[in-house]
Amino acid sequence: MTVTKSEGLSEKLQIAIVAVLSIGVCALLFYFHTVRETSAVVTHFFYIPIILAALWWREKGLFVALLLAMILIFNRVFISQDIMTTNDYLRAGMFVVIALVVSTLSKRISRGQKGIEKEQKQLKSVFEASMDAIIAVDKRGRIILFNQSAEELFQYSSEEVINQPVKMLLRGDAADQHQERLDKFLTRGDGKCGHIGRRSERMFKRKDGTFFEAELAMSGGRSDGEALIVVSIHDITERKQVNRRATPA
Repeated sequence: MTVTKSEGLSEKLQIAIVAVLSIGVCALLFYFHTVRETSAVVTHFFYIPIILAALWWREKGLFVALLLAMILIFNRVFISQDIMTTNDYLRAGMFVVIALVVSTLSKRISRGQKGIEKEQKQLKSVFEASMDAIIAVDKRGRIILFNQSAEELFQYSSEEVINQPVKMLLRGDAADQHQERLDKFLTRGDGKCGHIGRRSERMFKRKDGTFFEAELAMSGGRSDGEALIVVSIHDITERKQVNRRATPA
């Protein structure tokens, strides 16, 4: 049986888990209904391998539900030698129904995840293609995105700054004040932070300790339900120098 690989578990491990659980529930059925000759209902344990198979293998997982339904009927008719009741047929049918429902939900979830992953890849490609430095900051004030232009501008690699406080990129005298405003804005939604929605100018600090002037635009948003701020930074050092030379003393 061909199955799809589920993230975190290998194909062989999936098959082994479902096989062991299926054998286990069949053994329980045989023990209670044949050895102890009781009418104890143990079929609810059958849903464990059925649901796992449907989650991992989707439509292919229906094979497990059908197999366990046939085993239930076979045990009732040929081993226990009891008369099949309406409840027995309903239980066997529910195995297949549950497997169908779970496999359908699993497919929809998978499609949704693929759609999200595709959007994230497209968004990341736009960020990386930008000539301006783009930085995203989470509600803790820590950097969660740092594109290639930002790496070139600040002289840091993305690995060096991800999950670090954004104030490391600001001039010392403004860093703490900006961090405090950022915390208020992201955690409580109040206060002003960096002129959200407007362009402004600010001094930034590179990895080597040198400073530069930049124009920035900040916008607030949410990702996975979490508040964040996206900052676009454009170095205006050369423009400022030209303006100063052109201005009469």
